[in-house]
This record gives sequence, structure tokens and C-alpha cells, in this order.
Amino acid sequence: MDSVDVLVVGAGLAGLNTARWLAQRGRRVMLVDRKPRLDQSIHTTGIFVRRTLEDFELPEDCLGPVVRDVRLYSPRRRTMELSSPHDEFRVGKMGRLYLRTLEAAIGAGVDWRPNCLFVGSREHAHGSLVDLEI
Repeated sequence: MDSVDVLVVGAGLAGLNTARWLAQRGRRVMLVDRKPRLDQSIHTTGIFVRRTLEDFELPEDCLGPVVRDVRLYSPRRRTMELSSPHDEFRVGKMGRLYLRTLEAAIGAGVDWRPNCLFVGSREHAHGSLVDLEI
């Protein structure tokens, strides 16, 4: 039975960065995800808004070109065009970004468990016991 300080379930960008951040601060972290590989079966648009681009250091080679002009469509097919002098959006190359972020998490000491399903948890005298299906 493994013992960790924190179990992070789900290796999306939030889970990956949370696990890395905690490990960098000395926590024993296990990160589990049901997928065997993070660069397969990606179910996100990967569109990053300016605030995210300003707040997080995303590797340049994991991002597509800058988008400053967009056209929005209403349900009635009316259009609105928006332009900005700022780098408002960028589309992430998500497979590459997930793998790069996973490498950083593992490098920080995160125990990575792919192809692992969270089944449940229960209270224990010294914390929680977690059931995982490997």
C-alpha cells in the first residue's frame, strides 16, 4: 500500500499543474488518470484566452499562432466581429502541452499512474484510504 500526502485525480492541465506545484513544495503526490496516454483522446478545444496566457508560462512550441480577430455567431446566425491589438487567443497543441507538463510534474517528484481509475475513498484514523483500479 502506497502512502502519499496528496492524490490528484485527473491529469488535465489543472491536475498536472496542481500535482507539480505541490511536489515542488515538498508534498508526496500521486497523480492518476484513467487514460494510458495523455496525448490521445483529447477532448478540449485548447483555446487559451489572454488572461491565461499572461498568468501561466506555457511553452511557446506548444502554442499555435496568435489570434487577434474573431467572428462570433449568434444562434440566429447574426455575426459580430471583434478585433484587438492584444494577443487575445492562442490554440494549444494539447497533446504536446500535456506531455511537456507531465514531464515537469514527474521531474518535480510526482508519482505518475496512467491507466488507473479512482474507485472511491473512505476515512481512516490517519487520513483517507483510496481505492484505485489499475
